[in-house]
Amino acid sequence: MENWPSPTQIPPSEFYYILAAIIFKPDQASDLEEKLNYEQLRNYLLTQLPDEEGFYAIRIEGNFQQVITRSVPQQEKPYPTLAEAIEQQVVFEYTQMEGTMVGIYMPQSAANEGIPGFHFHFISKDKTRGGHLLDCTSGRPAYPGSCT
Repeated sequence: MENWPSPTQIPPSEFYYILAAIIFKPDQASDLEEKLNYEQLRNYLLTQLPDEEGFYAIRIEGNFQQVITRSVPQQEKPYPTLAEAIEQQVVFEYTQMEGTMVGIYMPQSAANEGIPGFHFHFISKDKTRGGHLLDCTSGRPAYPGSCT
């Protein structure tokens, strides 16, 4: 899409309302041996969590048969609510894409602090495409996944 920005690094001087960050040091890894859609992948990941009441950072690198992401345009003051901003979202669909999914798992017991479950973003290997992950299908039968 013309005039749509590529992913960029956040400068330290910028302020963001919501941000989850971690220095990622995986303490668990596993390989998937079959193609999975997004729902199957989340169900598989649930079986790999040591405790469903913990918080986890997850990274999955590999080839994906399909990746669907969304992004919203840069916002200006006065900033809209998240629901209003999402009304302007643009959806991107990629096929045969190599890249990385990164995400956070939040337990049900933390529902007052955020939305429980998995929240993933995707970025292509060449760092030119990505966004909030809406759907995906894994490509090659095996790719590494890790969590901390």
